[in-house]
Amino acid sequence: MKIALRIVLGVLLVAAAIFYGWRWSSTRPPNPDELLRVALDGNAPDKQEGAALKLAAMASQALTGGEGNPLRPYLLRVLNESGSPAARVAALRGLAAILDYDVPYPDLLKDDSPQVRRAAAMAIQKLMPHKVPFQANDPPQKRNAAAEKIRHAWIEHAKYKEDALQREGEAEKTLYKHVEAPRGTEGSGSVPPTR
Repeated sequence: MKIALRIVLGVLLVAAAIFYGWRWSSTRPPNPDELLRVALDGNAPDKQEGAALKLAAMASQALTGGEGNPLRPYLLRVLNESGSPAARVAALRGLAAILDYDVPYPDLLKDDSPQVRRAAAMAIQKLMPHKVPFQANDPPQKRNAAAEKIRHAWIEHAKYKEDALQREGEAEKTLYKHVEAPRGTEGSGSVPPTR
């Protein structure tokens, strides 16, 4: 009787360990290094896009955007190294979602893949208020002419953004330059009592 009870308890413990191990592994957040490996794996084209989509989703959930986003390097590697247009599109969308202005979007308008060209055009439309028409399936000569117009508009937009940021920084300095400490508190580090 004791042996049968021990066998039943052993089987139950093994079943519980398997169940909780399976639950724990399915609730773990995905590992970006593993997702990158899958997104770059040319032998698994069906899984490349899914991995790139997960990286993009994780990047959009991060607290920082642009260059400060910890998943930006992963998305850039997928964009630059993946042979899968679908994975590259997912990376492009992720980079646009985190408002990364340092990606050479206009260069991607001349990519071999129409899907990548279309995604680059959509990213530019999201990041730049000035719209220039672009059709990813137009003949190469028409596409290249539109890409050059967009490149020039992109450069002008970047200059405008830099000027605006510089003006904003100067305005902030000017604003704080005129703020004075309340009388009687200079150097004391305390706030005067209210009356």
